[in-house]
Amino acid sequence: MSLFGVAFTNPFLWFGLLAAGIPFLIHLLTKRTPVNIYFPTIRFLKSAKANQSSLHRIRHLLLLALRTLIVLLVLAAFLKPVFQSGALVAGENRNRRTASILILDTSLSMGHSLSGVSPLSRAKVAANKVLDDLGGEDLANVILAAAQPTVALDEPKSNRYQLTREIEKANPTLEFADIDAAIGMALGQLENLDSYAKEIHFISDFQRTNWASVKFGVIPESVKTVFLSVADERTANTAVLETLLDPSAPAVSEKTTLTCKVANYSDSPRTVPVHLEMNGEKIESKEVTLKPGMTESVSFQLRPRTSGIHEGSVSLPDDGLLMDNRRWFTLPVMERLEVTVLSDSDPLDRPLSDRALIAALNPFEGERGSLDPRFLKPDQFDRFVAARTQGVIVSNVDRFSRETAQALFEYLRNGGGLIYFLSGETDKFNLALLAEVSEGNFDIPYRPVNYLQPKTGSKSAFTALQEANYDHPMLKKFRETGALAEIRFYRYFETDRAETKGQILLRYDDGNIALAEKSVGIGTLLLANFSPDLNSCDLARRTVFIPLVHEMFRNIRPKMGGSRNFTAGNPCSTTVRFPSEAAQARFTSPDGEEINAGLEMNGQEGAVLIGETPQVGFYRIYSAEKKVGVIPVNVDPRESNLDSLSPEQLRELTQISRDRFFAESGRDLENLRRLREGLPLWYYFLLGGLACIAIEQIFSLVWRR
Repeated sequence: MSLFGVAFTNPFLWFGLLAAGIPFLIHLLTKRTPVNIYFPTIRFLKSAKANQSSLHRIRHLLLLALRTLIVLLVLAAFLKPVFQSGALVAGENRNRRTASILILDTSLSMGHSLSGVSPLSRAKVAANKVLDDLGGEDLANVILAAAQPTVALDEPKSNRYQLTREIEKANPTLEFADIDAAIGMALGQLENLDSYAKEIHFISDFQRTNWASVKFGVIPESVKTVFLSVADERTANTAVLETLLDPSAPAVSEKTTLTCKVANYSDSPRTVPVHLEMNGEKIESKEVTLKPGMTESVSFQLRPRTSGIHEGSVSLPDDGLLMDNRRWFTLPVMERLEVTVLSDSDPLDRPLSDRALIAALNPFEGERGSLDPRFLKPDQFDRFVAARTQGVIVSNVDRFSRETAQALFEYLRNGGGLIYFLSGETDKFNLALLAEVSEGNFDIPYRPVNYLQPKTGSKSAFTALQEANYDHPMLKKFRETGALAEIRFYRYFETDRAETKGQILLRYDDGNIALAEKSVGIGTLLLANFSPDLNSCDLARRTVFIPLVHEMFRNIRPKMGGSRNFTAGNPCSTTVRFPSEAAQARFTSPDGEEINAGLEMNGQEGAVLIGETPQVGFYRIYSAEKKVGVIPVNVDPRESNLDSLSPEQLRELTQISRDRFFAESGRDLENLRRLREGLPLWYYFLLGGLACIAIEQIFSLVWRR
């Protein structure tokens, strides 16, 4: 029964209202019946008697009202009234059974601990309290939110034992939680429970970087949402967020710069040592001073002396969140750097332009040069070639197939480098196809329009370079020589500049663009409006050709880490080269245990996919006892910033209506009960009854006098 938002949870005692008549009955039984006796001589006493009788009646009526109120207040206390306005059971859900899904955050940040108690420990207590407060016929289930959410039961059930066990077994993972996937799983659990009042309970530290992008709009209006925060009141954390190598895959003895980004997520400045290890040995340490809430970069210079895959890590001293204090990376070092030249020319009769490119890339006889150029037909370019090459040069090609264009775009987007020499109308088709397969993500710095061929014998028989961006690292060394201005160009495209797209490096004296640079994804495109062919220009005959080609190649080399950034809990992959096609592969986790992995062979090349990565560190690929591949897996850097969202920020972020949005601290267990059942009022009524008894006693003592 409910009255003005107050529900009486012990309605069987309503018959106690009969007790309210007891004081009235006592009043009637003790009422005095006066006998009229007339004394003519004492008529003056009648007036005084009348006054005393009126006062006596008023006293009795007051005591009657007070004692009746005592009975009513005590009765109300025994009826256990609860103020349910704003509680989960208010409104239409007051008498309905409930189906509750608990989404328990087990991401890395939930393991943070400065006081000795982690947010996940508090979350377990809160989750068990939510289950305890449910009714015997209510249904419940638990979802552990990580990179891949897991559900405790196939469907919500009233048996709490299995759910309690799953909660107690939950541990913080090293992963970034996919909350959207957990919400989708929760809605699937509630889909066919229309006769129940539906609830989703989020129990988390509500880390800003994890929860700010969650799509709460998919939750239907029939589902109430409860946010229980177990965040630490005080958080402080330092972390290694990123490592970058430039170049990412050097040749032996080539200088490489390792840059690591370190963050201070606290309210005070900190000075911490940054340690570099390579192949298990400590190499160098540097101190860095970090301002509150800021990041700083620390650089180390490396010069590897041997080829192979070198394993490295950058680390900080331990703090409340241990696993983001170290970041693993690989440094693949090669004897020679492979350069892929895509050309449709006859391998047995290479044109002069192709032979000139080979000579420029490797001007030494045999294999003495640091670059190893390899010709391929465009249709031969695939993910295996993309994985091992350090740069791609396109020259003298026919029309690309769609598969070739897709492979080139993916290579660029993932950090590769491409030099495209324009040599004819076919290249316009290829650039348009690259833009098409990229779905709008391949923007070239200029558009080739008409292919210009100056007439022989005229004053415009050739064109020269008039403008050069010598501030660009690729062209700096040519500033003083003037060699670029001496090159004669005969065939090139009229160009249409794409505004704000890329950077112009060279321009002809007629205003057309000769060379431009553009970022595609995290890769680099150099679009050259000329060809090494002698019919296009005389560049191949000039001494500047070799250094210019080498500077162009150096400019497009990948500057990211030696491998892709894989994070714990998500699949990781790589391509490796095995000693032979029949080689037997095995795979190990960071702790050395053998694991299962997918392997797709293409000759001696193998594509490896490891589906489960619960640990951080190096996942290794072996052929017999030889290590042929390494995949570093790290924690997601978004887990390092422990800043949490407040209830007000969550309310604004979720855009959920107030009658469906509930937020409470998961630290206060009594508040969790009130959140579901409402505010109990029985002790207020009991205190009121006791106060009335005290007043009744005071009145009795005073009136006896």
